[in-house]
Amino acid sequence: MKKWVLSGLVALLLLLPFRVLAVEEAVSIDLPGASEVSPAIKAYKLIGIPVLPPSSTDVFEVLKGFFGSQADPGVWRLYAYVGGRYVEITGLDQDSVDYGKGWWIISAQAKTLNISGLPFPSFEWSGSMPAGYSILANPFHDTAIVWQDVVDYLSNSPLGLGAYIYKWSDVLGEYVIVTEMLPGESYWTWATQAGYIYVTRGPLGLGAESSGAGDAVRSSQPPPPLPPGAFLKLTSPSKGATLAAGRPTVIRWKSSGISPEGFDPRVDLYLSRNGGKDFTRIASKVKNTGKYRWQVPRKGCNRCVLKVVSVLYPEVSDVSDRPFAIVRDSGR
Repeated sequence: MKKWVLSGLVALLLLLPFRVLAVEEAVSIDLPGASEVSPAIKAYKLIGIPVLPPSSTDVFEVLKGFFGSQADPGVWRLYAYVGGRYVEITGLDQDSVDYGKGWWIISAQAKTLNISGLPFPSFEWSGSMPAGYSILANPFHDTAIVWQDVVDYLSNSPLGLGAYIYKWSDVLGEYVIVTEMLPGESYWTWATQAGYIYVTRGPLGLGAESSGAGDAVRSSQPPPPLPPGAFLKLTSPSKGATLAAGRPTVIRWKSSGISPEGFDPRVDLYLSRNGGKDFTRIASKVKNTGKYRWQVPRKGCNRCVLKVVSVLYPEVSDVSDRPFAIVRDSGR
């Protein structure tokens, strides 16, 4: 009789849906505060939410409670990457939480997001992946994923996955190459072809075959997309400065988000003599060290303007806030 009762209970449990049997798990995501770092772009973070909250999977609904329950760009901002561009999430029904999904987030104040929900129930996760760069989060709440294992997984061979994945460093304010995907975080990943990507909890999966590390794309992998808030800022010559014609000076600038690891970040420098209407290049492919020793031309100018442009990301540039002057020395 006892044996029959136990067997019946087991059978009943097997018939229950997964959501009834599943145990909720929690993930903690630490956010730096934009008000506490400089430049503020360092406070951005690529996150993933590897649990499905039972009350709602709307990503705005899930996160808004940590930030005063409303969209406020002075308090927090959230971005999805859709169709090759950023879309800011400012309300309900724009995006949903799912395993493998990732977002950019920034918070004015440092805080920890503690989110509970149902973890991914299986050993192997799969999801669609477009050609080019996409944000991919670790789909598991309790397991670090070695990227090389994902590349080596035979099922991923048709994708032509990039050898490198990029994480945003809140210390450097730049992209860095990493080898592991951690729970609660997301990364820029590259695929040559669109298709389905497969990620397992362990190396290669149970009994899976390796495609070989040689299938990883290295030489053709371009720099990752710009992070939100990437910038170049000219700081010298200062507003209204006067430079001596024919004498050396130092052009200075600041930048963040345009120097990803694995690439040689450089800038082009331009001079305008008519207040910014027309520019002539004065230096090409200068290392992005933040300074360049410039031999000021001998020809004078009252409305000179400088421009600095990123070589890797030409859409990022800056122009002098105000014109400066180049004055000939009357004694020369």
